[in-house]
Amino acid sequence: MLVTRFAPTPSGYLHVGNVVNLVLTDWHARAHGGQLLLRIDDFDVARVRSDYLADVFRTLAWLGVQVDAGPSGPADFQASWSMSARIDQFRAARDSLLRSTDRSVFVCRCSRRELGPGGRCIRGCAAQDLPLDPGRSVVRLSAGPPPGDHVIWRRDDLPAYQLGSVVVDEELGVTSIVRGADLQQSTALQRHLATLLPAPGFAAADVHHHDLLTATSGAKLSKSAGAQARPLEHTVALRDQVRTWAQALGAPIGIGPP
Repeated sequence: MLVTRFAPTPSGYLHVGNVVNLVLTDWHARAHGGQLLLRIDDFDVARVRSDYLADVFRTLAWLGVQVDAGPSGPADFQASWSMSARIDQFRAARDSLLRSTDRSVFVCRCSRRELGPGGRCIRGCAAQDLPLDPGRSVVRLSAGPPPGDHVIWRRDDLPAYQLGSVVVDEELGVTSIVRGADLQQSTALQRHLATLLPAPGFAAADVHHHDLLTATSGAKLSKSAGAQARPLEHTVALRDQVRTWAQALGAPIGIGPP
């Protein structure tokens, strides 16, 4: 059975690009008689706010989207579904990677400013077998060009998105993912990570990349551009427009209303 997920990050309000992705993911699940899971990614705990979390559930209700598994509301999420409850799983995955003989996973003491072209460690950290020292070092995965060397365990001793996402999707049995075209490099990195863990389910998952819904200026909708600074007005007109946009973006990848 097809299993997919909607995985918002509660560090801002959902913008229309997020909502279009949610509609496409829901359509994909229903068209294949599959399941839609809700996976809320509160990895960046310092930026999570209760109103951002509540916005996820308000938006689901506004669109009439029913999830088949996941938290039923903010209180249920905090009690049973927060990523903090999986910290032991994430640490076990990190330690497994560091114990492996694959040299693409290594402890690094370089700051972001010290990285070379393409975001690569150029100080030879991989060859030094450095100890993991919270507050001073990170764990990086070198996936080759174009992804570069990416942090999979943060300096604050918490999992980065790439590691956490693969571990949780593997646990949830996700078999198909619908995501924006801007995440193609992320997909490549996560597939490489899945082969190392190993996470065979994620490594074999179908991933569908849709074009992005952009602002009127043509720029990508993002937190840094202020797209998540305020909640959407949940009007009938906007809901209809979201479905129109979803149809336009889903057609090229074969996703539409069931």
